Amino acid sequence: DVFQVSGLFDEVMVDAVADAVHRAEDNGSQALILQLNTGGAVVSDADMASLIETVRGADVAIGIWVGPSKSARAYGTPAQLFGVADVTAMVAGSRIGYLGEPLVDNLDLGPGAAALVDGSASFAEARDLGVLRLDTTDEGVPTVRSMVLAMDGVQLADGTVLDTITQELADDGTTQNVSTLVRFSGLGLIDEMFHTVASSPIAYLFFVIGACLLIFEFFTAGVGVAGFVGAVLTVLGCYGLAELPT
Repeated sequence: DVFQVSGLFDEVMVDAVADAVHRAEDNGSQALILQLNTGGAVVSDADMASLIETVRGADVAIGIWVGPSKSARAYGTPAQLFGVADVTAMVAGSRIGYLGEPLVDNLDLGPGAAALVDGSASFAEARDLGVLRLDTTDEGVPTVRSMVLAMDGVQLADGTVLDTITQELADDGTTQNVSTLVRFSGLGLIDEMFHTVASSPIAYLFFVIGACLLIFEFFTAGVGVAGFVGAVLTVLGCYGLAELPT
């Protein structure tokens, strides 16, 4: 399973990641890959610690891949998930860092993790620091397919060995690696709406536009469309501001 994680870790995203772990377990999946691109978390340290422990205790292998573009980031306490995942990788050009102090005990972020407490590193730098768990010499993992291939043969703590690729015979007689069935998922429509609202530019924009529309409605005679839209945007804006560390 591949679950797309983008944006700040708010309550919606934390619950969605935990649900993705449980869903992968219930579906009998070999592994769950979290496609990560985040600038940090706006939930409490206790909530993030609970999520980290959920990932650590998962019955399926957990892979974390920072991507899909070079601008992808794994910043803040969500990057501490690297310390409990089975396989971790990054797109060349992406960055990881600003982890802060460990939220849970026995967090294994490699010998060079201290450099990422209040700093950041590129893929090559993170690999040199020993932060990544990746058995490949490639300069980055450019695609989800590459991440699936990189997880093949990984042995878990219980002795299970992942088998994420098969070899098939091509038309020209050569063999090629083909990934097993991959299921992609992300936030649902409603969850995506509330997750989007809980970002600083959208929350502020909705609140200001909603307030302006309400003021416009108070001073004009009309059918109430502006007031209705303004009220909805104001409520959404207030929800976003309540989620953020305003």
